[in-house]
Formats: sequence, structure tokens, C-alpha cells
Amino acid sequence: MNEEIVNATPVNNPNSEAAVETTRTRFSTLSDAVKTARRNAEEKARDAAPKVKDACKNAAFDVAYGAAFGACFAAAFSREFVPTFVKEGMEAVKEGVKKGMQQGKSAGQEKAVEVKEIVADAVAAPEATKPNVIA
Repeated sequence: MNEEIVNATPVNNPNSEAAVETTRTRFSTLSDAVKTARRNAEEKARDAAPKVKDACKNAAFDVAYGAAFGACFAAAFSREFVPTFVKEGMEAVKEGVKKGMQQGKSAGQEKAVEVKEIVADAVAAPEATKPNVIA
């Protein structure tokens, strides 16, 4: 692999700073250039990987923390912000719903017993269920 390093320093260029030095490597073959580029890229990737992992870990932590903080803050704020009479009213509504469900359940059970008795009476008296035929 033949490498030639060429340094160029602009001297009388009014559009650039005089202290700027550019370095460019010239390779004898395309294969040498590709191999060197691959080696340099792998080295840069190895250097960058831990930094990227750390940044991703920190981002995941920040998102999780922010979501948890937001949810807890909203709940705590609403507890403090909502007046006591509203809280008591919500408890009364909750108790009313429970009582209504229990009454509905018992009323449904009573109706089921009534229907069961009607069916039992109809089955026990088959002559009552015979159709009246008019000749």
C-alpha cells in the first residue's frame, strides 16, 4: 500500500485564513483506499458506540421519568385542586351506583322467580295450554 500525504497551505488566498492547513492522503490503488476507509470507519464506530448507547439510555430514562412525573403530578394536583364537596359528591355517586346495582340485582332475581312460577304453572296444567278449536 503506497500512501502519499500531501499538505497544502494557502498562502496568498484572500478568501481563506493563512493558518489553515489541509491534509489529503493519496492511495496507489482503489483497494488501498477502501481498506483504509474501512479501518478508519470501524475505529470511529468503536469510539462512537459507547457514547450512542449512553445517550439512548439517558433518553429512555428521561422519557420514563417524564411520563411518570407527569402522571403523578396531574393526579396530585387534581387531588389538591378539586374542592372537598366535589370529592364527597363523587363518593355519594359511587355509593348510589352500588346501591342501585344491588337493588337491580334483587329485583331481577324476584322477576326471575315470578317467571319460573308462571312457567311451572303452565307446564303443570297441560289442558290449559290446549288451543280452543271452534268447529
